[in-house]
Amino acid sequence: MAQLDRIAAELERLLPPTGTLVVVAVSGGADSMALWDLLAVDGRWRLAIYHLDHGLRDDSATDGELVRDRARGYAAAGSSAVAVVVERRDVAGLARAWHCGIEAAGRRARYERLAVVAGELGAAAVVTAHHRDDQVETVLANVLRGADLVGTAGMSVRRDLRPGVPLLRPLLAIGRSELRAHLEQRGLSWREDASNADPRFRRNHLR
Repeated sequence: MAQLDRIAAELERLLPPTGTLVVVAVSGGADSMALWDLLAVDGRWRLAIYHLDHGLRDDSATDGELVRDRARGYAAAGSSAVAVVVERRDVAGLARAWHCGIEAAGRRARYERLAVVAGELGAAAVVTAHHRDDQVETVLANVLRGADLVGTAGMSVRRDLRPGVPLLRPLLAIGRSELRAHLEQRGLSWREDASNADPRFRRNHLR
């Protein structure tokens, strides 16, 4: 209970006023599904859900199906999302077009679309489920690539995504295991992304 109280306090501290619309980035994995559940149960904000299928796995469409199914479950329980947006992009193709790695292309595509969707819906903020373990991995990755002191600072809890719309990371003080424990306690499922074990992606070497 103390852990949930701490998360609720962090949500209240970072998120815009009660009743405003926030876009929640949901991959279908444990972290974002836990964030969505915490916000849905809290009930103080109107939620729009955004899911981007990167098209990197043969079964990637099942992630979006889980997101739609969970949205129907919340709606039946009286916690309807304002919108559920599920899109697919060829991230491997974007990586070639943008001359960057697949991870960088996926990140860019995701944030570009989150900014557009937030603008179209008139959202007050975009919320992601980056947590303490992600923060540690980010700092280690920056150190390994030789970043200076500024570059090794890690992710901020708040940054501008587009004018007037901040990107918020309310779970940076919460561990991955705590989020999974929350889902297990609530009896909620999530998708395990096989690409999280793919050695092509630099972040996986840090886990």
